[in-house]
Amino acid sequence: MRAAESESRARGVRRMVLDAWATNEGAQHFFQAEGFVPFNIVLEKALE
Repeated sequence: MRAAESESRARGVRRMVLDAWATNEGAQHFFQAEGFVPFNIVLEKALE
């Protein structure tokens, strides 16, 4: 993650946005431990 952030900064990127499935709590905890914070919630409903 640090390498990705470093390369992004070197290329002038000012913000990184990551996605994780709502059920993937491990990824969410990892991203938050790396300093990422939740900022958006997307809801869906299957229409069958």
